[in-house]
Amino acid sequence: MKKAFSLIELLISLITISVIMAAMAPVITHKLKHGGVSIGTKKLSMKCPATVGSDCTLCLGNQCIACPIGCGTQFKNTLTCKCETCTVANCANCASGVNGCDRCKAGYQKSGNSCVACPSGQYSTEGGTCQKCPKGSKANSSSAATGCTTCDGANQYQDSEGQTTCKTCSGFVHNNYKSCTSCNPGTYWNSSSCVNCSSGHYSSSANATSCSSCSAGTYQPNAGQTTCLSCNGSNQYQDTAGQTSCKTCGANSAPNSNHTSCTSTCQTTANCTGNQYLKDNCTCTSCSSGQVPTSDKLSCYTPSTAPTSCKDGEYLANDKCNPCPSGCTKCSGETSCTECKNATDYKLVNGVCKEIKRPMNQSDCSQFDAIFIPTFSGGKIQENTAGVCMTKRNAGDAGGPTIEYSEISRLKASGDGYGTCPANTACCWIGAGTTMTTKSAVTSNGTTTYYCTGASAVSDIPHGNYSASDYEGCKRTVCNYAAAEYACAHYKKGKSIEGDWTLPDKTTVSDSIYNIIRYKEPCPKNPQDSNCHGDLYNSSSSNTSYIQNYKGSEGLQLCSGSSIANPPGAARCYGRFGGNNCAGSYIHGEGNACVPAAVWVQDGLAFSYHRGVIHLSGSNGFTTGTISYKQTSANTITTTQAGYDKRSAFSTRCILKGWVE
Repeated sequence: MKKAFSLIELLISLITISVIMAAMAPVITHKLKHGGVSIGTKKLSMKCPATVGSDCTLCLGNQCIACPIGCGTQFKNTLTCKCETCTVANCANCASGVNGCDRCKAGYQKSGNSCVACPSGQYSTEGGTCQKCPKGSKANSSSAATGCTTCDGANQYQDSEGQTTCKTCSGFVHNNYKSCTSCNPGTYWNSSSCVNCSSGHYSSSANATSCSSCSAGTYQPNAGQTTCLSCNGSNQYQDTAGQTSCKTCGANSAPNSNHTSCTSTCQTTANCTGNQYLKDNCTCTSCSSGQVPTSDKLSCYTPSTAPTSCKDGEYLANDKCNPCPSGCTKCSGETSCTECKNATDYKLVNGVCKEIKRPMNQSDCSQFDAIFIPTFSGGKIQENTAGVCMTKRNAGDAGGPTIEYSEISRLKASGDGYGTCPANTACCWIGAGTTMTTKSAVTSNGTTTYYCTGASAVSDIPHGNYSASDYEGCKRTVCNYAAAEYACAHYKKGKSIEGDWTLPDKTTVSDSIYNIIRYKEPCPKNPQDSNCHGDLYNSSSSNTSYIQNYKGSEGLQLCSGSSIANPPGAARCYGRFGGNNCAGSYIHGEGNACVPAAVWVQDGLAFSYHRGVIHLSGSNGFTTGTISYKQTSANTITTTQAGYDKRSAFSTRCILKGWVE
């Protein structure tokens, strides 16, 4: 047997070889590739014998001295330049020696030089030691387990460590699958513990998740009970579920068979016979001697004293006088009133006096699509006082009272000869400014004619802090007095009925509309009308408007007969005069004329609107005969007064002072 090299001899040989090869590198390299170089008794060569792995790059004899391979978890034999499989069973890494084990597989742990399986209920990771599975879980294998799984199946739990199976819970699993609790009858599970049912409730079976209410006719005064008690006493009942006690029926009543309610034990008039009456609406009792029962059998009377008539406020029925219903001063029966206390507070509707509702704010008027006109007195607007509702649009216009009646002749107002209103006829002219344009003005021969605000420009009208205007001034319907009065008298909307609406009365106009607009609302500038006493309008400030000026679509949107475009935040509707405009109407000095800036008032009166100010017919308050119907100059605030009569074509607005429900 040949003697093996010692380590020192090998190192000396390698150093010698390195020195020689450094000096003779080209020659040696050639020889190493083609037969090798002899060193003592051995040959150094790049051609290795078959016993050495093919990855070896340099051999000394039959041993590899340059092995570049890596073997991972296997053992690397550097002499043969080969990776060798671990010989220890279930070993995951034996890099330090083929017959040893550095790290066991998952599910095993080292025991000496061996890898042994983890006991039942225990697990390990690769290279680790075996650990017990915690409570709430089980090992994923009965032997050599590599991990634990949670007991999260239906009704599964585990209250012990180191288990291979989960237990089945007949109650409620909690505490992260570590615990099982069963609840007794009379209790319920509240997600963490068993709790007694409260009084008035019960549970009849184990493991309830809620308690049931004691049904009507039963009760339960105690907590934690499995049943309810019956209200079966002679006069007991209970009509509500979940109660802790019974109720007692009152006088002249007894519980029903289920003790869930009380029924009357009283008799009815049908049970009363002969000379009996129903005393206290309960018991049939004989009338006293000399008396007989009334026809309704509710009382007795002496025949000779029975009334034959009643005073005002009463009516005769059942042989006695009975009071009329509330608000009624004369009646022939409970629903047959013929006269109410007063027309201010009550209205007679189908034999019943109904209380009249008065508008108190805008909300009350909004249901009628109308504007609230508050009461003005003592120099201020009165709070918490009834006012009136006024329609937003002219009669005949969309959103306004209808004029579709056979009693009203409907004509076109374009000036093109579309019919003339006959004498003594109710007439309305539709489209009072149809031939006008939205131009500001046209000057010819020194005369300036002003026009109206059309639909395309109406939303640009200044409107302060309110919604934009939406009622143009060019095509407003106008009517003569007869048509205006008829349209309002027959108008109805929402809860109101025919007869509730009228033309504006003199007091509403002169006391409220006139003063609110003149003294409380923003005034236009350039020039300022001396009759307007409110704050000057400023688009950047928060001017407060109540019913008209600069209030846009949230106000009355009366149109202005002013010669200046939109100065009070209102559409302009300069009148259309002469020719066939509103043919058959009348304005003194103009002949035919459509005047939408003027509005009819009761008794043939009218008011008009110019540059943010109301003008009453006549120069000193309401007088018949003249109306301020136009303003002819753009640079002054002087308006033109002219005579008018009931033939004139003015706007129609209706008011509502009250309604019944």
